[in-house]
Amino acid sequence: MPRLASGYNESQRYRPLGIVCYGFSPYSSTADEGNTEHGDNERIRLEELRRGFRVLYDVVMEVAGSR
Repeated sequence: MPRLASGYNESQRYRPLGIVCYGFSPYSSTADEGNTEHGDNERIRLEELRRGFRVLYDVVMEVAGSR
């Protein structure tokens, strides 16, 4: 399920500039994949990578396109 990330991400660099942003991650992972996060052997399933890009695109278009 997509989630709001609580760790560091680049959005923290934009907030002081007055840009509203969130730590949104469109990717889901299995417990095994989650255990590799930020490691030398970090993994994500190819189908999840494809799905995540589509979700992120749809969210951006919905937010940016509605103005």
